[in-house]
Amino acid sequence: MNSLSTCINQNTNLPPHIDSRDVAEMTEKEHAHIMRDIRTYIGYMTGGGEPGEDQSNSGSIFLDPQDFFIEATFKDSYGRDQAMYLCTKMGCEFIAHKLTGRKGALFTAAYVRRFNQMEQTLTDYSNLSTQLQQAALMLQVMANVEMEQKRQGEALAAVNSRLDNIGDLIALNPTQWRKEVPHVISKIAQRMGGPEHIRDVYEEAYKLLDERAGSSVQTRLTNLRQRMALEGVCKSKIDRKTKVDVIAADKRLTEIFLSIIKELAIREGVTLDESEGE
Repeated sequence: MNSLSTCINQNTNLPPHIDSRDVAEMTEKEHAHIMRDIRTYIGYMTGGGEPGEDQSNSGSIFLDPQDFFIEATFKDSYGRDQAMYLCTKMGCEFIAHKLTGRKGALFTAAYVRRFNQMEQTLTDYSNLSTQLQQAALMLQVMANVEMEQKRQGEALAAVNSRLDNIGDLIALNPTQWRKEVPHVISKIAQRMGGPEHIRDVYEEAYKLLDERAGSSVQTRLTNLRQRMALEGVCKSKIDRKTKVDVIAADKRLTEIFLSIIKELAIREGVTLDESEGE
């Protein structure tokens, strides 16, 4: 595990915190997944919940998300602003309660130690003269800058490595894609957290296809089934027709769909080796 950056904020109103990228590293998760989880937790705190969930008591307890997670940004390897959260001690405790087993135990130990170190540093600062406090703060800022530069260097190296392989990434065969796509989607779902996300991947892919093609795959499927019924095709064959059949029958839809699957695979970090199986 790389050194974890933390911030001590004597000159701001921010409490001690650990940023969400470090939380991702400590929990062995993708940062995008930690961001998704935190946004879900904030939704709960502000009165949201799971679709279909009873919201009748959503306002009975007031929770200020800022006490747990503070919105912030960082510069990626291209110099672009990217979203992150600053997780306070309560925020880390909240995340820890959602984890189980080994990951939960190790994350709890890591964040407790990190905040104890920050609290000890703050105590040590309070015993220094004003000039020494300013010097110590400057050293801390310099250390944080160096840590951020190191992190950006590692991120750039990862991007370059991915770009080196971009030509080979998810090389779906135009003639055999119907066999390959389910396997790639399974790998994408695995990177998102498990096979339970396979349906989510398909739904996202079909939604993007509708947007880019300017038509509805579901409507086309309905029309196809109706034409088959009028032609006297047996019901069992009609019922077996899927959206993939509609896509396969249209070259333009096929090209758009394969492009979308490749994009989703790249986004989730699925490599060619992964897509070919283990």
